[in-house]
Amino acid sequence: MPTAPMEMVSSYVFLVDLNGKGMSNDEIKVKVDGDKTLVISYLSSVYGPVAVSFFWQTKRFDLPKYVNLDAISAISYKETLLVTIDKVNRVMTERTIKVTKVEI
Repeated sequence: MPTAPMEMVSSYVFLVDLNGKGMSNDEIKVKVDGDKTLVISYLSSVYGPVAVSFFWQTKRFDLPKYVNLDAISAISYKETLLVTIDKVNRVMTERTIKVTKVEI
C-alpha cells in the first residue's frame, strides 16, 4: 500500500493497511496533530503459541499544504482504512514587483 497520499482533483487520499480482520470503530483512531501530521492508531494482534497479544500500532503521515482539516473522512473495509482530506481552494494572486532605477 502507498505511504504517501494520492492526489485527486479535490482531495488527498491515504490508504492504510491495518493488518487485522474485521476491526470495530473502537479499534481504529484517526486524528490530526497540530496542522501537519495525520496520526492513525489501530489495535493489532499477534498470535503466539499459547495466547493472543494485543497492542496499539501507530502510523504517521505528513499532511500536504492547503488541506481542509474540517473535511476529513475515514472509512474502514476489511483490512484497509481509507482517509480522505479535502483540498483548500487557494487563490493565486498575481504579484507585481516594483523596479527601482539606480543611477551611479
